[in-house]
Amino acid sequence: GVLHLAYYFNFFGSVRPEIGVSSGCALRTARDHGVTMEWGSPRVISGCVQAPLPRVGFRDSLYIFFPSRNRLGVYGAGYTMSSNLGRELKPTQQVHDWSVPFIRMMDAAPAVRVAPFVIGAIAPRSGRLYMAYADVTQSVGGEDDLDIVLTYSDDGGANWTAPRIVTPDPVPF
Repeated sequence: GVLHLAYYFNFFGSVRPEIGVSSGCALRTARDHGVTMEWGSPRVISGCVQAPLPRVGFRDSLYIFFPSRNRLGVYGAGYTMSSNLGRELKPTQQVHDWSVPFIRMMDAAPAVRVAPFVIGAIAPRSGRLYMAYADVTQSVGGEDDLDIVLTYSDDGGANWTAPRIVTPDPVPF
């Protein structure tokens, strides 16, 4: 069996020669059920800014869902995938651009700090990919309305449905 460990790291400006960056996300894989804890070399997950969540799918596919940042500096909900159980990662795909800056989203809910998150799942029979994430869906009078939205893909992530709000309003705190 194969075990995957995806994680966020920050070396506070000190570039690590073994991975070439000072902060980001990485994937490590153990191919012996984790018996020897020999995880192999870390593979940097491009565009990932925190909390990567790996999910194993059909035919040796591996999807990793996470808050992302694209080349233009826009934050959003993203993922990457591998068709060979993590040996090689495809370029990150940002499915949705968040409507407000990363730090503003963290302070959108009154009296509560909510870290931006992305949760992914794979339907075991159909292979449908699901992605849920927090986003500000509207701002009224200086107040942001933070909701949880859901989208899915039936073609391996090539196309995604329009996001649908799944949290009831108002959310009690």
